[in-house]
Amino acid sequence: MDAPKAPNDATLDRKTTGAWLVHHTNKLNAIETLPKAFGKINVAGKATQLLSALSASADSTLNADQVTALAHATNIEEHMVLPALLDILEREKLLDRSSDGGIHVLGVTQSTILARGSQIFDGLNPSGEERAAIALAEQASVAPIEDSGMAEWLGDNHHLSKAQVANVLDLSTQIGFVDQEAIDASRKLLFNGNLFRRDNVQKVQKVLASLGQADVALVREFEGKLKREGCVLLSDANAMLGEKTARKLFSVGMFDVSVVSNNKDNTSFVTLPAAFSKYSDPFVDDALDLAKALVSSITYGMKMSAASRGQIRMPEKLLTRLINGQWIGPVPAIGEDYKILEMKRVVEIQKEKWGYSMRLLKREVGEVARDVLLSGDASANRMTTIPMASVNSYRRPELQREMIRKKQINDRAGTRDVLLAIRTGRFPT
Repeated sequence: MDAPKAPNDATLDRKTTGAWLVHHTNKLNAIETLPKAFGKINVAGKATQLLSALSASADSTLNADQVTALAHATNIEEHMVLPALLDILEREKLLDRSSDGGIHVLGVTQSTILARGSQIFDGLNPSGEERAAIALAEQASVAPIEDSGMAEWLGDNHHLSKAQVANVLDLSTQIGFVDQEAIDASRKLLFNGNLFRRDNVQKVQKVLASLGQADVALVREFEGKLKREGCVLLSDANAMLGEKTARKLFSVGMFDVSVVSNNKDNTSFVTLPAAFSKYSDPFVDDALDLAKALVSSITYGMKMSAASRGQIRMPEKLLTRLINGQWIGPVPAIGEDYKILEMKRVVEIQKEKWGYSMRLLKREVGEVARDVLLSGDASANRMTTIPMASVNSYRRPELQREMIRKKQINDRAGTRDVLLAIRTGRFPT
């Protein structure tokens, strides 16, 4: 097995490194005991997430209670952790702290936030194993890689011993930095959920070559629907693709599934991974899952919300006003359907005499959402509404993909065949 021919991690730009720090921190947040080997990844990733939560496109000031609430919404609840992270951000000259616990935050874009996270990581003097964990994830997003070739590559490029490489691979697969799928008794493929955010067209072609002719036609039809509408209900995706084929493609990340929830039900939406980028890497552009959350909430308002609470009928006009910094509303739905986005400081919401109004705080998030939703006639696909149902939680696509893979007990061979097709361009016989 040849070692992978991808570039070494020294060539990764800061934005990409910052995106992987956020990705890895999300995975670390899901486990009970934090491995000491990845402590600096966790610190830098949390600092990046906190900066995203506190900042907006323009300079802003927050009081102590607002800072604490936003930190809690970012899973930063430890009494000692928040002050330490604020110290780091202040040393980086990204915010100023006042004596009463409030802060003044400099206006930053999302890509700038990721680059700053990478600078913070460098300043912590991370270990070779931590840098290798980021390089491993990057390689596994380019194409599925056999574990033996990856081990050799990591050892050579990061000057790690065999024991250190084995530890990185073992911890990375256990935590979920990368997934693994057995080829046979002695070989495994390593990959992750960002496969279809790079060289998407070529990879899709290889996957289609691994499917039967009837399935290829269904996938092409479904892709066309996604490109026209930007965001499609999961129930529609399952109906078009068939649940078995849909699970197989969702499990490797060929399509993204986001879930918005209320006190009555969960509503799942499907998007194209590569849809969240206009000029650059979609993995980097939406590493913080903000555009996906905005698209899901707006699609919910279009397809699932009653007119009496503020159904969205003209998404282009709404998004243009938001991007231009204008307030929209008031309607009851704003106070109910955008709570997650309020906690992530994507929007600011205020109570009115009747209903709620909101404005966009992160302009570039709105621009990405507009590109996705208005790539086709997003407003054309109307559905029966569910009156007075509000959105109060959001499950990001990577978490949903993990859940789909865990449930996929009876068709792991199907997933293996898709991965091998991506890697080799041939359907295994």
